[in-house]
Amino acid sequence: MSDLSNMEGLKYLRKSISDILNEYIKISSFTNTIEENKTDIFFNKQISNLEYFKKHPDYFGQYKIKNDTLNRNVNYAMIKGKSKETIVLIHHSDIVNVDNFNQYKAYAFSPKELKRKYKENAKFLDPETRKDLLSNDWLFGRGVADMKGGGAIQLALFKYYSKLNLEPTIILMALPDEENLSAGMRSGVILLDQLKEKYDLNFKLMINSEPHQRLTENKAVISQGSIGKLNIFVYIQGYLAHAGKSLEGLNPNGLLSKIVCKTDLANDFIELLENEMSIPPTWIYQRDSKKNYDISFPESALGIMNILNFSANPRVILKKIKSICEKEMEDYINLINNKRRMFAKKTNRNWLDFDWESNVLTFGQLKEGLKDKELISKKGSITELIHEYLVELNINKPTIIVGLLPPYYPGVTNSKQEILLDLVNDFSIKSWNQGYDNRAFFTGISDLSYATCLSEYKAIEKSMDNMIGWKDDYYISFESIKKISMPCVNIGPWGKDFHRETERVYKEDLFERTPLLIDYIIKNWRKLNV
Repeated sequence: MSDLSNMEGLKYLRKSISDILNEYIKISSFTNTIEENKTDIFFNKQISNLEYFKKHPDYFGQYKIKNDTLNRNVNYAMIKGKSKETIVLIHHSDIVNVDNFNQYKAYAFSPKELKRKYKENAKFLDPETRKDLLSNDWLFGRGVADMKGGGAIQLALFKYYSKLNLEPTIILMALPDEENLSAGMRSGVILLDQLKEKYDLNFKLMINSEPHQRLTENKAVISQGSIGKLNIFVYIQGYLAHAGKSLEGLNPNGLLSKIVCKTDLANDFIELLENEMSIPPTWIYQRDSKKNYDISFPESALGIMNILNFSANPRVILKKIKSICEKEMEDYINLINNKRRMFAKKTNRNWLDFDWESNVLTFGQLKEGLKDKELISKKGSITELIHEYLVELNINKPTIIVGLLPPYYPGVTNSKQEILLDLVNDFSIKSWNQGYDNRAFFTGISDLSYATCLSEYKAIEKSMDNMIGWKDDYYISFESIKKISMPCVNIGPWGKDFHRETERVYKEDLFERTPLLIDYIIKNWRKLNV
């Protein structure tokens, strides 16, 4: 069976995807849990039974993630083609939990049962979801869209390719932990680097199959890149005072609030690219260091800011946030001193201005000053670690420390977008009269961030010195990414309500359009000219 687009091929394809998906979604591989390891048994069963891998058992296996507390693996398999040119298929095997399914929790992994239960009480669904449920065009359940639907498509195609003698080599990787810290993909790039060296491979394209969302029902979407993500932390050491004497100190909560108000949803961190705009930043954590109530200021406060943009260049963003903090700290010190002057005049106090200067350091600068270098690898919370550093350096005046927290996702996009887009639309319009819109970035965050090496990767790697836990607890092999660097694309089925109890995937995309499109690209890879 060399053609999947005829009636016999479509019937085979639909059954293969359906069988794989029904088994795949029953694995409760909740992200960042030991349950993810259940994928190993499933993947091994899918691959080891194929005749090709009975002859080539060294072409598949589990690649252990180094220093992983959950002992997880990257599951992989390779079909050697006639050429060293290689296409890599990736999907993540972890899912988010099912707690939000409430009374339907027991049916989250059984699409037929879940559909029947939803139909019994469809009134709780919004009109769009109810319409999709009754149309019979959608499959409901946890992971059917994000992203075991895409995984089933890739596995079905891979099993089909094992019977052919394709020209390109095909590598398939099922990756754990994408929904958390992408430990799977960060190890996956090291695995690809090793396979490249061992088998003299030349990587041409990486295909992910995350589900896509649509602005209009009849216009599908591919993404030739992935948005960047960065977590910035701001730690503020204040100056302790009794709350009844609020002008005798600096309250870190007040200063942090000013910084949050200045930067939340701020245009300074939004990027524009043709008709695409990155997502405004927001703060996902803001808390002082107090463990119990008392009438004094807190000693310190911590905030964490989430930035999703097209570059997410740590060096540039740290410079921006540091500059903002310097200005806000200067203004806040001036505010305190102005209030002190006014209060002193009214009450005949002999108060002098605080002689504090705006003092903002990056986490990297803070570490450089440490004499006791063993403190750098010490474990603990952000607040505890930085407090200990400041004590060791004898810094007891108001100070701001800005730095990075894992995970870091570089923003990547292909340089020649029209080539792949034309190839996609040539096939899709002829096959089912549907065009695909192109997005330069997949905005849902994905493992494709590690497919392509950025020209400034050396500067980015250096800026990782500002990240808490870098190398000890969290690491990205930029050298491996440089060696395996390739164009990338996300081609996945249409899905809705990812992570919600109404998560669903469009059946026609799942069983026909997406696999046929991926198959066409793989068989016509030479037309990509990349």
